[in-house]
Amino acid sequence: MGTDSEPRAIAREFGFNDHRELGEYMESQQLFWDSNKNNYGMMFGDAAVDSVAETVDLQDKAFQPMEKSQSKTGIPNDDSLVELEAYLPLLDILLQNKDRLITLLMPQSDGMIPRYTLPGKFNTQSIYMSDMLIRLLKEYCESKNLKQRDVVDVALIEFFRRYGYQREVDKLLQKK
Repeated sequence: MGTDSEPRAIAREFGFNDHRELGEYMESQQLFWDSNKNNYGMMFGDAAVDSVAETVDLQDKAFQPMEKSQSKTGIPNDDSLVELEAYLPLLDILLQNKDRLITLLMPQSDGMIPRYTLPGKFNTQSIYMSDMLIRLLKEYCESKNLKQRDVVDVALIEFFRRYGYQREVDKLLQKK
């Protein structure tokens, strides 16, 4: 295409409405515009370094009040125990839902997409989606050699599990 190419024309040639849509797509692919090269380049993980620094700073702030309420031996005072008693019901709830919280906070990222055997017969369901979301779905399915139905099945099952239909999904998957 050369260096004289018009960004809008390039975007249209590749199926985007305009250069902004192309830019959004490239950003979603972890690419950024490099003015020096007049081309896209890979984004680097500077944000991860910042978040680690923020976490360390947060830990320092979070644990300072506890140190003040401890005696010189390191054993918490009665005052600090009284403060902690208010949090015991919350800690009990967290402990009861420990496994579920772990899956919510740290989803599996081994790259393997789960396969579910669903009971019942299959029907066609038409839904309206953003053309950008459709493009993303098609691209993902092509790159992973998957059927769109399989991706939508997994997405819906994960959605229902995460947002309050855990029991219903488990019952559905147990039926054969």
